[in-house]
Amino acid sequence: MAVVWYEETAKGTGATGSFGESVRVQRRWMVRVDDPLTSRISIASAPGITYGAAHPNAAVLKMMELDAAIADEVGMMWTVTATYYVPPRDRNPANNGIPTDYWDGSGSTRTVPLFKDVSGNVITNSAGDPLEGLEKERNDFAYTLHKFYTTNTWATHAGTYSGAVNSSAWAGGAAKTWKAEFRSATMKTVYSVGNNPGATNYVEAVWEFRYEPDTWKAKPWDIGFAERCGADGVSSANGTKRKAIIGQDNKPVKQPVGLSNGVALAPGSPLEVINGGAGVDIYPFYDFAAVFGTPALL
Repeated sequence: MAVVWYEETAKGTGATGSFGESVRVQRRWMVRVDDPLTSRISIASAPGITYGAAHPNAAVLKMMELDAAIADEVGMMWTVTATYYVPPRDRNPANNGIPTDYWDGSGSTRTVPLFKDVSGNVITNSAGDPLEGLEKERNDFAYTLHKFYTTNTWATHAGTYSGAVNSSAWAGGAAKTWKAEFRSATMKTVYSVGNNPGATNYVEAVWEFRYEPDTWKAKPWDIGFAERCGADGVSSANGTKRKAIIGQDNKPVKQPVGLSNGVALAPGSPLEVINGGAGVDIYPFYDFAAVFGTPALL
């Protein structure tokens, strides 16, 4: 029970297509066997064309469909038809049929605390004190990554990188302006055929990356009720002692006062963020490009 010979034929082949869709082109072979019970897989595989193989006249077209049909009354002659077209993204035969990672973009609106005006100046009252309880509406931008895994590496990535920020410039943003958030993981299966039919399981993991132009650091104001001083009680950024900040009434202040290098600012001075404006890292940071690549929708 074996294939005796096969030969390509033009009969019954053609090309069809519609605007905006891939053209579909057929190739056909006549296959002769020595026994009607010859393996159908052997018959379909006789021309040696595998899924994903490029069309000889147009490499962008890939073999995506295969059909073997009896061509006589007894099963000694068969026609094997291969159909070629541009693979859709989720059925790309490359990489054993597992889809290629791809990106989406999205936007949302939320309410956030308001501290600065459009020029970046701290909003204060006429006495120079910051106003509290202000809010504004902000439009946020995010990328969504559909990443495909063939091992349980997805779980390791989820435990390590979810809640982390980028350690260096990435996706057009400076270091620590993008935060990764793991959203979901779904197991899927892709089927292969040929002489060794089988199935491959893989996981589609969904990640979201949200952009924060002011970085994902914590940036509280450098304020307090006490300031640094020397042993003599004189205010000093190098002082190793602390003393209460005294107001105009010669009493300790009842509201926190802006500080700079541990010393009270003069009235009306703009507030500063702690650590000289640098803020504090509160999320771990990693090289996103090395793990996730770079967002690209085209």
